[in-house]
Amino acid sequence: MEHTCLKILLVDDERISREVAAHLLQSGGHTVVTAGLPSEAIALFKKEKETLDIIVLDMLMPEMSGKELFFRLKEIDPGIRTILLSGYGKNTDMQEALDHGVYRCLQKPVTRQQLLDTVREVAEL
Repeated sequence: MEHTCLKILLVDDERISREVAAHLLQSGGHTVVTAGLPSEAIALFKKEKETLDIIVLDMLMPEMSGKELFFRLKEIDPGIRTILLSGYGKNTDMQEALDHGVYRCLQKPVTRQQLLDTVREVAEL
């Protein structure tokens, strides 16, 4: 996939983190749809999965972890391209997610360049 405007679903329960990450992604020319809770993310994903290119999930959230949310979204669309963000996630959870199809895991805080480079890499896979 060439470098183009991607549509990204960003899921993070912390409003500030969500707004900062959305801004970083938008600054790279991407369209960002956000959700604050996993349940919102599932509803949005079901409605917009045909137009979404990449999903960026926070690891620690209420309702379910980013890893659990990834597995739920993967049931809806097995081909999803997902990036997990973690400030504190257990390495075992991150490794299990990678083993089951998460494309990349990034440790928070991420820089603009790290996030945009990772999104570009995942889009090109």
